[in-house]
Amino acid sequence: MIIFCLINIIWVKYFYNYLYRLKFCICFIKYVYIFFIFRLFFHLCIFYLE
Repeated sequence: MIIFCLINIIWVKYFYNYLYRLKFCICFIKYVYIFFIFRLFFHLCIFYLE
């Protein structure tokens, strides 16, 4: 029972660490996506203005 409890604590710790990394990754991808859309829009604006 004590061993099971320790395994559970370790698993939860790793799982939360993984979730935190995943959240960070999703956030990063989102910002990159927004940045590319913004750049594309900016280039289109310049193209139409010329």
